Amino acid sequence: MDFKKFWWLKFGLFFGGRIMIPTVPYKDAYFYDTAMKFRQAVKMPLIYVGGMVNKEDMEKVLDSGFVAFQMARALVHDTDFVNKLHSGEVTKSGCKHSNYCIGRMYTLDMRCHQCMKDSELPTKLQHEIDKAEKVIEANK
Repeated sequence: MDFKKFWWLKFGLFFGGRIMIPTVPYKDAYFYDTAMKFRQAVKMPLIYVGGMVNKEDMEKVLDSGFVAFQMARALVHDTDFVNKLHSGEVTKSGCKHSNYCIGRMYTLDMRCHQCMKDSELPTKLQHEIDKAEKVIEANK
């Protein structure tokens, strides 16, 4: 998308972006408490969605009565993540949750910034990602 054609969008996001889309600290299994209210009230198979990046939470979700769970960022970060979980090589995704992949969601080249070469990422964007990751780390 050529943002030069959509100057008004860039202007609007600059001034109103944080109001429309507030910054919320990342938390693994971020919808679990709310999802459990649905799980207890609804007597049908449910699939959990939201922040599945570590084996402990995956087991907790399945033990809580969900028939499955959804994963996205962990697989964008490492397409072999499930195999590595199964083999015991890892227990948690290496995703840093800075949302670069979300910004590229509707492109042909959706990928994790951690898997890119330094020269592929504009310096200004890398600076913003670094700032986001510092906030995430501080909130752990």
